[in-house]
Order: sequence, then structure tokens, then C-alpha cells
Amino acid sequence: MFRKEDFKKVDLLGSGKKNTKIYKVMHRPTGKFYALKEVEAKSLDKLNEYKEEAVQLFKAQNHQNVIQFFGYFFYETMYNTFRIGIVCEYIEHKCNLEYVFRKRKQMGLFWKQDELKKMMMSLVSTLAHMQSVGLCHRDLKPANLFLLTNGHIKVIDFGESKDLFRPEEDGGNATTATIRGTPQYLSPILWKAHVVDGNSRFAKHNIYKSDVFSVGLLYY
Repeated sequence: MFRKEDFKKVDLLGSGKKNTKIYKVMHRPTGKFYALKEVEAKSLDKLNEYKEEAVQLFKAQNHQNVIQFFGYFFYETMYNTFRIGIVCEYIEHKCNLEYVFRKRKQMGLFWKQDELKKMMMSLVSTLAHMQSVGLCHRDLKPANLFLLTNGHIKVIDFGESKDLFRPEEDGGNATTATIRGTPQYLSPILWKAHVVDGNSRFAKHNIYKSDVFSVGLLYY
């Protein structure tokens, strides 16, 4: 069981919505480095909602291309809010696919066909595993992927993921109405609802298929 006091913040790696900050931290008892995602919640209900990311991460484990999850902790702040800390493996920023792509573009370097094939196969394999346990990522984009030294892709950030298992006997439709993700990587039905129609919250769609579309868009 981790505690807030177990970690020393070394570097701020990034920040995002939902009052989220990601740090490189050192685990004081062992000296090991981890990535710590802290999310601030203004109520216990919100805290429980944000805990779902830890649940999804735990469920997605047992695949080499899903970021390793080690545990979480939460605490109350002096401002009567709550924070949850999600502890994962630390990966160097230089491996982030968005960073790698921009550097290669600046240098005029292009991936070979066999390299792209390995990257795609590893990502498809990861999504197949996630779907087999009823998980959809819902925010696939270069910033949420890391390119490993072996040429495989590692998936991170399950903040928008959803547990929506649908057994075969009910048709496996896996439909939902809520829209999540980054606009540039949304499937056509979500893009139309979110951008064209201006409805940022609801559009009935198959979230598994939306993940698949995002993969195709990534490699395009």
C-alpha cells in the first residue's frame, strides 16, 4: 500500500484536464522511479469516479504493452478537496510517440514498412487484449503512446477508458452515448456530433469500433 509520504517529486512531466498533474517521482523506501498521476477531486463522489482509472488499469494488466500499474493512494488536502495518486512505471519522455514523430519529421527520417508493421501489430494486439476483458481506451493518440526500444507500442493514460463488457448472447453491441477523446482522433460519428453538430456530450456509438478507427487514423 502506497502513501503520499512515500514519494519525492523529481520532475513535472505534464498536466491536463480534471486538475491532473503527472510527475516523475522517487519512491523513498526503494529509490526506484515511477510516474505518478495526481488528480484533484472536489468531492468524495468525484474521488470515487477518478478511482475508476486505477480499476481500469488493474484490469488491463497482464499485457506487455500496457503501462505497468503498481497501485494508488488518496488523501485530503488542506483546502477540503481530495487527491488520488496513481502509480505507474516511468518511461522516458523521449520515447513518447508524439515527441518521436516530431523529431523524426524535423530530421527528415521516415519509418520503414517493417517498423510500421511491428508498431501496428503491437498496438492491435494490446487493444485486442483490452477488448477481451471489456475495456475501451477512448483516447488513443500519439501523446498516449510510447515507442519502446524493441519497436513495440506501449499504451498509457486510461483516464477516459470505459469498462463496457458485452457478452455474445446480447449481441456484443458495446454501445454508449457519451463522447470521450481528443477531437482530432475521433471516429466520424463522434466528430460529427462533437464538432459539426456542436453536441459535446452524447452520440450513440460502438466504442470498440471507435478505438479501431483511432488506430487507423494514427497510422495514416
